[in-house]
Formats: sequence, C-alpha cells, structure tokens
Amino acid sequence: MALKELLRALEYDEALVEAHFALGLIYHAMERQELALRHYSRAIELRSGYSEAHNNIGILYMDMGKYSNAIESFELALEDILYSTPYLAEGNLGWAYYKQGESKKAISHIMKALDINKRFCRGYEWLVRIALAEENPALATSMHIRLEKYCLGDALVAENVSGEYIRELQYYYGLAFLKQGKRENAQQLFKKCASNNPESTFGLKCSASVYVKP
Repeated sequence: MALKELLRALEYDEALVEAHFALGLIYHAMERQELALRHYSRAIELRSGYSEAHNNIGILYMDMGKYSNAIESFELALEDILYSTPYLAEGNLGWAYYKQGESKKAISHIMKALDINKRFCRGYEWLVRIALAEENPALATSMHIRLEKYCLGDALVAENVSGEYIRELQYYYGLAFLKQGKRENAQQLFKKCASNNPESTFGLKCSASVYVKP
C-alpha cells in the first residue's frame, strides 16, 4: 500500500524529495537495487545536502560492491554539520574502507563513530571482526569490555538487541579470548553462546572450531 501511495504522490508532484527517499528505502529492502539507486539519486538531486540519503545510498553502493562510491557518499553525508546521526555515516565509512582492504582507515573511522556515540553497538561488532581477521585479539577483547558496558549493560539499549546478535558477538569475543590464550574466559562465552541455541541463524556454531574471515 505504501509503495502505491508513494508512486501516486510522485505522479502529482515528481519533485517530492521525501517520497523519492522513501521509495529508495522500500526498493532497497526489496533488493531491487537499480530502482533504489534511482530514487536515492533523485532525492539527492533535489536536495544536495540530504545527509540521510547520502548515507543510505552509500549502504546501497556497499551492497552492490561499489566501495569507492560508498566512501564518497558517506563523506558527503559527513559534510553536513547539522547531520543528527553522524556516527552512522562515520561507522559505515569505516566498514566501507575495510571492505576495500584498508584496515587502518577502517579502524580509525569506526573508533571515531564510537567516540561520537558509545552506544553504537554495530561499531563494536565491526571492530572485533576486523581485529580477528587482522590477528589482533587484544583489540577484540577491549571492544568486548566496552560493548558490555555501553550496550549490553544499558537496559534501554539491550532490550533492542536480539538474542541471536548477542550470541554472535559472544562467539567472536570468545574466539578473541582463545587467541590470547585465555581459555577460561573463552569457555565462559562459548557456554553463554550455546546456552539457548547451539547454532545461530548467522550460521556460526558456538565452538572454537572454525572461523571464516569476512
């Protein structure tokens, strides 16, 4: 229904910026990438400083494997000093750099995102995945401490974090402890990970047998 209403609205006024942005979101969720790109791009044409659209088109470019385009889009989003959620674009920028093979820049930008918003839980996950892939378990375990404090230790944040996501993080953090020789810490996390569901929907078994780099 929303899709039809938005398309109908554009028939009356093709220059409705928010309608193009909303259509971009809908088509993006439907994995109709070219249509999503068309509407995000049109929203930006109509409002060049539309930070949310720059951020979302950057995510779309990452889904399409176009990391240079994604980086450019996130940087444009960050040019807006009034952007209400700059940590999202900053974190996304870091992940785009990582996917492009630039780990140092990735870590720097994701750290900056966490400095802006310490409750940006996805940032901790990204850093631990990068740290494990780069054989830097100390960074991974330090991020575990911060995540426990600022995300899982905050009742309002924790209630919006799914159990599957928590189990995935426990697996990664357990692996980080194991790589540091801290077997007891690792064992505790693997037990937590397996306590309710021994195999998560992410396809990760709650054991230390396998780790596949992202």
